[in-house]
Amino acid sequence: MDNVLETIEIINSLTTHMYYNLIKMDGKTYYLNGGCLELSEILKEVYPGSISYIKYDKTHVITKIGDNYYDASGYVDEPEEYYIMTNADLDIYKNYTNNHYKLLNIEENIKNLLIKKNNPSQKLGL
Repeated sequence: MDNVLETIEIINSLTTHMYYNLIKMDGKTYYLNGGCLELSEILKEVYPGSISYIKYDKTHVITKIGDNYYDASGYVDEPEEYYIMTNADLDIYKNYTNNHYKLLNIEENIKNLLIKKNNPSQKLGL
């Protein structure tokens, strides 16, 4: 299995495990319905050099890692519908998406758990 796909599964599972009772949806659903920028930011932390792409109609963000494009469901089949996200896009998107979940710090908490998971001297505690 592709290492990135495995990482996405872990992120989806961690998000479900930690936040389902608060957001009433699993991680994959969350990241496909407003949390896509957060997923892209998490993936960029795990895979330096990754690039966020935004759909031309500004409804979804995906991540280019190596030669492939990903979102919470895995590979993205039609990356030509997206362009590299600009700082202006980023500012608009950050203010638009999932405002009611920002206080949960999902992105930061998942990043911290992934760092612990990749450091064998620390335990996840799940």
